[in-house]
Amino acid sequence: MHRGCVRVASARVARIAVEHADGVPVIVGIGALRSRQVFQAAEDARNAGAADVLLAPVSYQPMPRAGGSTAHARPDLSPTDVPRWTSPPR
Repeated sequence: MHRGCVRVASARVARIAVEHADGVPVIVGIGALRSRQVFQAAEDARNAGAADVLLAPVSYQPMPRAGGSTAHARPDLSPTDVPRWTSPPR
């Protein structure tokens, strides 16, 4: 499936979850292979009204140690103000 379609579907699922949560805080998963996709998913979650987001690694392959797997998790690099939970590095 084209990533654009996945983004539209994910954003829709987040909106529906928040609408049906009856005031219960919703945490939206934003894991992706590319930093840009993570930032877009975080922005979509914020626009949907998510209380928080969960950034979990989506690759089981070793990532470069030069910040490759964690650079997009740094708050100073994020274009959104939605809080994030991150999984610890493996």
